[in-house]
Amino acid sequence: MGKKTLRVFCLLLALMTALPLDGMAAAKKLRGYDSTQKKSARYQYVQLGTYPYEEDGTKKPVLWLVLSVSKNKALLFSDMILDNRQVVYAKTRRDLDNRRYRRIKDFTESDLYTWMNNDMLNTLFKGDSMKKALVEGEYGKLYPLTDEQMLTKAYGFSDYRYFNHPERQAEATPYTKSIQQYSWSKKITITHQNSTKRDTSPYWVVAFRNPKTMDRNYMMQIVGTNGHLSYGAYARTDVGVRPALTLDLTLCKIKSGSGTRSKPFILEYTGEEETPKPTKTPKPTKTPKPTKTPKPAEAPEATEAPKKTAKPK
Repeated sequence: MGKKTLRVFCLLLALMTALPLDGMAAAKKLRGYDSTQKKSARYQYVQLGTYPYEEDGTKKPVLWLVLSVSKNKALLFSDMILDNRQVVYAKTRRDLDNRRYRRIKDFTESDLYTWMNNDMLNTLFKGDSMKKALVEGEYGKLYPLTDEQMLTKAYGFSDYRYFNHPERQAEATPYTKSIQQYSWSKKITITHQNSTKRDTSPYWVVAFRNPKTMDRNYMMQIVGTNGHLSYGAYARTDVGVRPALTLDLTLCKIKSGSGTRSKPFILEYTGEEETPKPTKTPKPTKTPKPTKTPKPAEAPEATEAPKKTAKPK
């Protein structure tokens, strides 16, 4: 092999390794949290869907952290708090103050569950075929993480629930801040996000207080502004929604990006597009043939009355 041929071969090899791999190979390109990497590279990032971001509701692409990848499925967690919503709606201020609202035993019974898997889901993936790559889980396609997940070290979280935990802190978008009534905490460094200083906000976690031991059967868990795990009343209006989702990597490929925060992976749906079934045109109903009107029966001919026989004289 000549030097020129070898140079061309090396260039082609470098080009091939630089290109994103699609299909099943894309699953190998994504990875979960890696504590062996430097802080800024411990998470990979994916850009997926769009959601209101600016105060006026202008939408922007949403950034997600890749928490884990297993069996060609990736667990993603939104980098920011995207919205705020009550777990169970209180109709009036008096109902809110007096806690006169529904009690629930499972997250699927909540108004938040219904809203996340309808309004929020449709807003996030409006017109985006990547919605078809989302995996339906126990709590739908969009959901808050659970208490157990928020204590999972493999996802980059502390396994201790109290005190300060920067890795669980999150900032709300300008849109969320504009509709949220919470007074923001002082700026705290979020260590996994390149040490940028941000105002942090609370967000919901799926776990309920035990009413038998705590007598607080109207509370669901939250991550506080300092990253600790606490509880808040269902109808609180100042707790944010930081969604998670599970992605089927066999149904998408990496279109561009390198997985960093500044150059996140941008994915493209590769599954089969559903072709709408042609609607059958109903066959025209046959007009029934008009039934022949029966001819009126002819009146029987009148018969002469028999003449009386004259009696013999």
